[in-house]
Amino acid sequence: MVQLKKKAVLLIGALMLLLGMGMNLQYALDDYGWADNLAVQVLAAVTGDFDTTIYPGQPVEPGKVRDQVPCMYTYPDSSFTSSVAWVCVDQYVCPSCNCTPVPCGGIQLRVIPVSISDTAYRNVDQTFEQISYVVLSDNVVIGEIVRTLVSDERIFILDNQNKLFCFDMQGKVEYVIDEHGPGPNEYGNVLDFALNPPLKMLWMYDSTRRKLHCYDMYTGKRRQSISATYMAPERMAIWNGSFFFFMGDHYNYPDNPEMHYSLFCSLSGTKIDKSFFPHDRTSEFRFSYGKEHPFYYNNDKLYFIKDYEKVVYQLTSESVTPVYKVELPDSLPLDVLMEVTPSLKLMQTRYSWLLSNAYEADGFLNLWFQKQGSCYAVYYDLLKDKLIYAGKQVNNHPVKDLLFISQIHGVYKDMFFSVVPSFVIQYKISENPDVFPDDLKNLTEESN
Repeated sequence: MVQLKKKAVLLIGALMLLLGMGMNLQYALDDYGWADNLAVQVLAAVTGDFDTTIYPGQPVEPGKVRDQVPCMYTYPDSSFTSSVAWVCVDQYVCPSCNCTPVPCGGIQLRVIPVSISDTAYRNVDQTFEQISYVVLSDNVVIGEIVRTLVSDERIFILDNQNKLFCFDMQGKVEYVIDEHGPGPNEYGNVLDFALNPPLKMLWMYDSTRRKLHCYDMYTGKRRQSISATYMAPERMAIWNGSFFFFMGDHYNYPDNPEMHYSLFCSLSGTKIDKSFFPHDRTSEFRFSYGKEHPFYYNNDKLYFIKDYEKVVYQLTSESVTPVYKVELPDSLPLDVLMEVTPSLKLMQTRYSWLLSNAYEADGFLNLWFQKQGSCYAVYYDLLKDKLIYAGKQVNNHPVKDLLFISQIHGVYKDMFFSVVPSFVIQYKISENPDVFPDDLKNLTEESN
């Protein structure tokens, strides 16, 4: 139906495409006490409603405010998730403040029920609409893509050859960062990168030298490097100036309990300021096949999914807030995860696991998960609380308004975007060549 169609952007190249739909979700989350307590504190400070005088022998009784502590919650079906509990702590600034603690798993999350669709792609075709695409320049050779971000009218791509490419929205190369080598002003293995648009900074994590290298986001010129020897993360993100680092295990720090956490927050990048999600039994389970990036940029929000879990969290430098609980079909129980060996046998079971790609736009939620060795896509209408599609490898018959649909890789300007390889475009052209423009027909398998 026409009214269901959402705006989509499509970026293409030997790798890139933007397929999106407008995001305009007004979904307010309860802050579970912080906002109310803050308002009370401000009111008290302005009106003088409390007395800070310390009388001899009569100490001022503190008020109570909520603080977050991580915990592990096990569901009745033996599946599990990291969660948070809210505890009450002393607050001397506001003696009149009070709070109610919330036990582990007691926060009411929005439930996203998922069942495998038995329809074809009809619902998806009626939901998405292609808005635009970008064919990337062939003046550079891009290896296997590690991470793609779109920001400030630029496309940033890190490949597995330790090169970072920046394109404009017409597909022209703005610059390439290629300083891999053993020299003093070079870097080693780049695991990941993140952007800080307000400061026009691009940061890359060098796992060889254990450093964070900073470049000008608009020119690609190096600005500084700082030591990161205090950690060994797998992935990184930046949100509102704060660094977030993911570390799924502590094999590099077996005797340092301060490093036995999955998520770290650093305000400056020079040290760890906060730690979340203490390592549990799942941190001993090493399995990389099918795992996606744990951080997901969603316009004004940063989402995070911990390994082997089914809860989507929203991150800030102050807190980790669970937002969605995803009910996967035949969700993988904790005991099965730990007992099935070798780990590749898990791919042969009926269980669903490895939830990822939590992207949200225009009231729609995109998710991916693994089941029996295949990737399953999920599209969920948050406004109507309705599942649109859940199934293997989303596909479509090419039409003018939607030439192709592919795995969603991010959100930009309230629209989803995807990276589409040239060979996929060629295959789609063979299905219905009349609807494709000439610049796409001229692409070859060697094209970007």
